[in-house]
Amino acid sequence: MSTNNNPYYKYSKTALNILTSNWFTPDTPGNWVPNDYWRTPTICLILIEAMQLYDTNDYLNTLVNAYNAGNPDTTDCAYYDDLSVWGRMYTKGYRLLNAQGKVQDAANFLNEAKTVSNQLKSAADSVCGGGIWWKRDTGDPNNFKAANSTIGWAETAIDLYNITQDASYLNDAKTAMDWVMAKGLIASNGAVWGGMGHQTDCSIANDNPPVIALQGNPLAPLWALYAATKNQSYLTAAQNCVAWAMANKTFSGTQIFQTKEDVEWKNQSLNWQEGNSGPCLFKGIFSRYLAELAINMFKSGDADLVIRAKKYDTMLKANADMVVKNYPSYIFSMDWNSPNPGYTPTPNDQLNASLQYSGVSVLLSAAKTASIIS
Repeated sequence: MSTNNNPYYKYSKTALNILTSNWFTPDTPGNWVPNDYWRTPTICLILIEAMQLYDTNDYLNTLVNAYNAGNPDTTDCAYYDDLSVWGRMYTKGYRLLNAQGKVQDAANFLNEAKTVSNQLKSAADSVCGGGIWWKRDTGDPNNFKAANSTIGWAETAIDLYNITQDASYLNDAKTAMDWVMAKGLIASNGAVWGGMGHQTDCSIANDNPPVIALQGNPLAPLWALYAATKNQSYLTAAQNCVAWAMANKTFSGTQIFQTKEDVEWKNQSLNWQEGNSGPCLFKGIFSRYLAELAINMFKSGDADLVIRAKKYDTMLKANADMVVKNYPSYIFSMDWNSPNPGYTPTPNDQLNASLQYSGVSVLLSAAKTASIIS
């Protein structure tokens, strides 16, 4: 499908312009970081993908400003799961900057990705047989070995392997993802649990249940490891993660993605919404990873994977269509499944940016899959 015939291309550009004009401008990373250390790289990941899809450099200043804001805290940020998102952003940013001939910026991003990977690797001690801690302070009684931190190490490492062909990064990625799978944090049914119990309790924590963002996080490293090793277990796990999310994290009888906060969102106070702003990004994170998996499956040429990729493309389009239908102003709230034509943004710009991010992400994801799979 050409860009002229791809409605999601136009939808995503409209929604992204609202985000980047109002709530995530080139100055935003410097205002948010380091007090909030994970939203900036999360949102920058869709800016990178948008620049690749639209063939533009409109958001390069924001990306470089994010690097300038984030890299001073690489070796002392409090949370390893936040750090792992920067690792993801740095490898993806390197590819974009390198392709655009921004040699020094590309080198900075690549070097920082290596630093992040080394930081995460150093946190994989012998407690619970490996895995990355949630917090850097291993003495914190509430600390635990975390799925997302470890999955983020796997993604950063496998990206570095594909960039550098240094086999040590492939070994690191396998070490990280094999630990997650062996510990049952990616269950046999595809449910992705948040982590182990506190400190040396190495059983899966029932109070850290699967959320839709975490269902998406493993998809990129699982596919990349499958591509590098041809180990079918990685591919099977990725497909199971998607299947579990579609069975358990959608509105009943639909393909529309859902978090547990969606239904109650509009009836809660602004204070409650601000306290639950993290899940605002979850559906967007899942959308981005699902699109990447679908495209990789489609490009593989394997007949069964192509069929599955088309199903994922259909899921993304269904969500994108619903978002546009229910939010005709292209300014988004939490619940995508209910009409909200009169929605107006909140007084909190960070909250608005988080809500807008997810809507933009699913539209951009549909634009990407439609351009290749349809």
